[in-house]
Amino acid sequence: MRKITLIFIITAIVFLLLACDPGAVPGPFESPSPVPAGTPYETETPDEPLIPEPVVSSDGTYTVETHLLCFPDGSDISNAEHVLIYALPVFSEQNDAADAFNANVALYEEELIARITEQPGEGSGEQLTTYVNVEVTKVTDYTNIIFTEETRKGAQTLHHKYALVLSPDGDEMSLAKITGIYDADVLVAQLIWNRMNAFGGITRDTVLQALDIYNGFYLTETGYAVFFDPGVLYEAGEGFKVFELSETEIYPSFVGDVLSVESYRELLPVFSRLAAATLVNFESFDTVPSPFVSAVFIADTLSEDAGPSKYGTRLQLTREDMDELFRSYFSAGQFPGADSAVPSVKEENGLYTVELSEVSHPFSIEFTDAKRENNTVVLTGNIMFGTPGTQDARFVSGIIITLAQAQHAAAGGYIIQSWMITK
Repeated sequence: MRKITLIFIITAIVFLLLACDPGAVPGPFESPSPVPAGTPYETETPDEPLIPEPVVSSDGTYTVETHLLCFPDGSDISNAEHVLIYALPVFSEQNDAADAFNANVALYEEELIARITEQPGEGSGEQLTTYVNVEVTKVTDYTNIIFTEETRKGAQTLHHKYALVLSPDGDEMSLAKITGIYDADVLVAQLIWNRMNAFGGITRDTVLQALDIYNGFYLTETGYAVFFDPGVLYEAGEGFKVFELSETEIYPSFVGDVLSVESYRELLPVFSRLAAATLVNFESFDTVPSPFVSAVFIADTLSEDAGPSKYGTRLQLTREDMDELFRSYFSAGQFPGADSAVPSVKEENGLYTVELSEVSHPFSIEFTDAKRENNTVVLTGNIMFGTPGTQDARFVSGIIITLAQAQHAAAGGYIIQSWMITK
């Protein structure tokens, strides 16, 4: 995976620590954030901590802002039981899905504050201080937002990591959803346990219970990194444990052989859109999908490509443009025409108007086999309803997909030659 790294590490710096603990003595310490030298206060009064100025990313797509809160409500630096100093990225309108990105960050902020407010008092009179550092990285079309928390309780320090992996549309991705593997937790736990087995004393079930496929992983250049907090699977003194898994380890066994990793990854969302279109009437096709399936698929494809900022707008395409777009996904020569049952696609005087809207893709494919036949690839699997890795996921039907190699293909170097739904 191509990776563009945009990292901003909040300077939750020493003057903030001093502000939260006026009796502290300046000195070096470990923190999730760098600790530059500097004057801790603008004045000699320790109840006015300096908060770092907002930091804008190099591409201007987000700004990291630092916040300080004291708990319980109504307390201040001098008498707070718990002080929280945390950084959050605020995504700008340069990101088409800024609202969705910021909504996911806001949910993390709510969860973070809830954990602190629900934490029982220690009764020791020592002030607790929590620092939160944020790192934002982009890997292909996905964005990692990784929060690293450090809480100081006297001489004790606790660490916690929380990651958000967001799609280009701002949807939060689980490890199961992004890989299309329905039992991703079981598979990943097995892979990690295989590496840990030499240490003994840890079972696969222990790894499975500790694994968080929603907020315990992030994307890397070659696959996925799964992490565990200090003290979860190893001694706390060993710090965070990170296991990097390649895509070929996680994806079905035919990936990397029958289909390349890139082709598999690019085709997954195509299959999800086509499953949603064909299962309305349980339609199969050979070469040419029905006008209904074709119109639903094209409308969903254009909406997904345009992104949330374009929802509610209309695109106009000539018949030639529509045919060219259609041929980039199917082996048919031309778009079969609009269908009255699909109001988002209309044709008038040889010009198509497509209304873009938010789409839902509740189906995905769980593949069981693949084989190459000359220039075609035949995939066999099951269409599943519901998000992979959730209890709601269930079998809908079997599916056999025949792909043909094509240089003009829009996804993965293949177009769809046939789509056969089986019971």
